[in-house]
Amino acid sequence: DVQLATQQLEKNTQNLTDQTIKLQSQHEHILQTLIAPHMVKRQLFQTHIESKIQHRQDQIRQRQEFVQHITEKTKQTQEETQVMLKEIQQLKQQIRELDKKEEQDDDDAINMANEIKALIAKRLSLRNAIQDSKETYRKVMEEMDMLE
Repeated sequence: DVQLATQQLEKNTQNLTDQTIKLQSQHEHILQTLIAPHMVKRQLFQTHIESKIQHRQDQIRQRQEFVQHITEKTKQTQEETQVMLKEIQQLKQQIRELDKKEEQDDDDAINMANEIKALIAKRLSLRNAIQDSKETYRKVMEEMDMLE
């Protein structure tokens, strides 16, 4: 009995092993015919998606670099603007000082022109006085000559 039961178990085990091998073969066949194309499509899709993700990440990185560049350029421009504003204030101050100096120079020039006019008038007056004196001297000399 035991021997018969053992033989029956061995036979059943062999049948199960054969069925397992057959099922594994069917499984591999199903995997190759049905699932493999799906796996290839899935892998292609995954590769495509990963490529898109990489492209988007590159775009984001480029935008971040651009924003960083623009931020630095803006900061530099603001600093340059501040320097220029200070220079403008200094130039305005210099212009005010030069305007005051020019006004003073104009006043000095007007005063000098008035003094020159006064000197010319005085010189003309003296010239006329000399002419009158010469004329008077000539007349006096003529009268003296006549008296002699």
